[in-house]
Amino acid sequence: MERIITGSDMKKIDRYTIDEIGIPSMVLMERAALSVVNEVTSDFEINSSVCCVCGVGNNGADGVAVARILNNKDYNTSVVIVGDIAKATPDFVKQLSIYKNTGGKVFERFDDIQNIKMDLFVDALFGVGLSRNVEGKYAEVINCINELCIPTYAVDIPSGINADNGMKMNVAIKANKTITFGCLKTGHLYNDGKDYCGKVISSDIGFPVFLFDDNNSYKVIEVSDYRIIPKRYSNSNKGTYGKVLVVAGCDTMSGAAYMCGLASFRMGVGMVKIFTTKGNETYIKNNLPEAMLTTYQYGDDYTSDTIEMLKNDLEWCDTVVAGPGFGTGKLQINIIKEILENSSGVKNIVFDADAINNISENDNLKLLLKKSKCNIVVTPHIGEMSKFADLDIPTIKLNHIEATKKIACEYGITVILKDSVTTVTDGKECYVNVSGNSGMATAGSGDVLAGITGAMVSKDMPFTLACAMAAFIHGVAGDFASKKASQTYMMATDIIEELKNITNIFDDKQEARYES
Repeated sequence: MERIITGSDMKKIDRYTIDEIGIPSMVLMERAALSVVNEVTSDFEINSSVCCVCGVGNNGADGVAVARILNNKDYNTSVVIVGDIAKATPDFVKQLSIYKNTGGKVFERFDDIQNIKMDLFVDALFGVGLSRNVEGKYAEVINCINELCIPTYAVDIPSGINADNGMKMNVAIKANKTITFGCLKTGHLYNDGKDYCGKVISSDIGFPVFLFDDNNSYKVIEVSDYRIIPKRYSNSNKGTYGKVLVVAGCDTMSGAAYMCGLASFRMGVGMVKIFTTKGNETYIKNNLPEAMLTTYQYGDDYTSDTIEMLKNDLEWCDTVVAGPGFGTGKLQINIIKEILENSSGVKNIVFDADAINNISENDNLKLLLKKSKCNIVVTPHIGEMSKFADLDIPTIKLNHIEATKKIACEYGITVILKDSVTTVTDGKECYVNVSGNSGMATAGSGDVLAGITGAMVSKDMPFTLACAMAAFIHGVAGDFASKKASQTYMMATDIIEELKNITNIFDDKQEARYES
């Protein structure tokens, strides 16, 4: 699994490496510059014109070093300095002196290069330490670079992107490629960062590995991690692979129960029973005959018969998935209450969609959630998370991981916070999922994830890791579906269709077929 860290923590690692470990900053700088140079020389021919646009901090010093090394390789390089040279860091001053001594061209105004033909810009204005909006001449330069539409490679992170949360700080470089050092930063993946970084290359420049192995680093699921999922046994039966109870759907949303149940089957569950309204009975029987079925009268506040049927089904299952297309109200509250109070035989609970909405509006259900002894995961999107956590959406966006960890710790549960980048955490372990695409922003996609999650937590593997793998597989299936249907025309059923191919996709001999 790849590591990811906040920009703030990366600054601490950088400082510790220099001050405590004793690796000189210039050594790290040279290795960082070489990493950028390797990408440039792989993509652009000798004699290409490369302009390194540099601030006067250490990120700018990286950019000056890039220009010098490329100049020695017969690239036509120039450096544009943006900022007050009197406030430059010692490393910047030293790198600039070396560059000038080797005959490098330096401009102190961006306007001076406007009439020079450029093949590539290297953005080295700001590094991971940016904490305030970009204004004045810096904003003018960034806007000008973006308007020129010339390929741009960013050093560490595109200038103007917050390295902690990925937010654009007024303006930001729209990079084609970003070369970062040590490991990925959260700012590369979340919010605007995902659109502004282009292809992100992570390069080892010599930071000690053990500095990343603490509670401040997070994990990104990769293709090779699919091997973690337990294989099926020859000596087995349908009971070996779990019994999932899907409590979903209402008379006006029959597809939610169907897609959730089908996704669980596609991910290898042995048996699925659907607990839904009578209005869904014919649809489920006709479209998912493999599933068992229990039905109740939708909208009836008198719940004794319904609850008795639910009790019997809870005794039968290993895992409950509750909430997709479920509705809100007194009946639904009583069903969730029953799941939380009388699930002693149930190992795992997945609460999605309307289950989360009902819990968000009922303090008694919140208390029961905290007291439950089951493995529980909730799967909110940002809007549902806002209600559940009583936080506004901008606050969650600014602190995606911390907000998710806080709720996980408060309730003693695992949270899958669905967004363009999904965060999965139990408050201790934290996984960041980067698979998937905008085509998955479609009705029913969350129902599919709920079904996949129910299947994954039924397998013999750590609960939170299983939840993270569910998010990853959901995204990969969506990526493959987008290649067939395009992101514009994708539907949730297209994602399910790809699930049956997942094992082949990730087979050792087929691994190269998946490119994120």
